[in-house]
Amino acid sequence: LKKDHFKDDDRGKRSAFYFLPWHFNFFCRYRPLVDERFHDLSLDHPLIQSSRGISTILQEQEEELEPLEKLLRLDDEEAHLDISSILWDAASDDEAVRKMT
Repeated sequence: LKKDHFKDDDRGKRSAFYFLPWHFNFFCRYRPLVDERFHDLSLDHPLIQSSRGISTILQEQEEELEPLEKLLRLDDEEAHLDISSILWDAASDDEAVRKMT
């Protein structure tokens, strides 16, 4: 985490903990629609009009996800705060990933 941007003090942590959970709440809902899986469906109808079919495919894909990806997709405020804490306290990306998996 860029503590040089937020500053490594109480005010910086408050700023980061306003910023990070909000973004996790936004990003946890993002689902990549890979071309190899959704191209043919997009030719039939615009994908925005195929939400039920897409939801079914995405739910099937959920079972294949790595544990870290599943964690990042949780729509849970407590999880977002925990992830933020881990990122704030970790000395490196590798350490953060180890703590979250």
